[in-house]
Amino acid sequence: MIPDRAEIIRSLTGAIRLARLDAGGMALFNVTLAGFWRSFFAAVLVAPVYLVLIALNPSPGDQAIAFEIKAVREVVFYAAGWAIFPVIMIPIARFLDLGPRYVGYIIAYNWAQVPMILLWLPIEVAGAIGVLPEALLSILSLAATLAIVGYLYVITRIALGTPMMTAIAIVVIEFLSGVVLFGLKQALIA
Repeated sequence: MIPDRAEIIRSLTGAIRLARLDAGGMALFNVTLAGFWRSFFAAVLVAPVYLVLIALNPSPGDQAIAFEIKAVREVVFYAAGWAIFPVIMIPIARFLDLGPRYVGYIIAYNWAQVPMILLWLPIEVAGAIGVLPEALLSILSLAATLAIVGYLYVITRIALGTPMMTAIAIVVIEFLSGVVLFGLKQALIA
């Protein structure tokens, strides 16, 4: 299910409005079951940038692995990265009685991946080509990380309508799921 151009533009506009702390951004998402599945199209939009980031940051030990194996590994972990958190959120949403808001939350979360990765791209490029001092890159990376964590918090609060501590816990779970997935990927490289 591929969204049409209008839905993509509306959804990305909604994601940007959420980044600006505008709860009205939620009204721009297609919050239906079809819209839920189409929101995973954001993975297609993010994929080229993800490939650039992989090229800029090769994993240690990748030189000893055949290209085909690396490609399969990256595709598997890329797909897992898009699936793991929405799956983890199903029992959490049920437990917290957030089931009716789950679909809208995942839709907003998926489309928000586009501006989040675009925030990282210039920092990674600057680091790879060495145009900025290491200290400045560290500061920019920290600032981008904090901005993304704050953005995820805003999305969680608005889309799920959760109290502050619940939103923080959900963002921590999202972060930890990414850390575990990255750790698994690194373990397969070693």
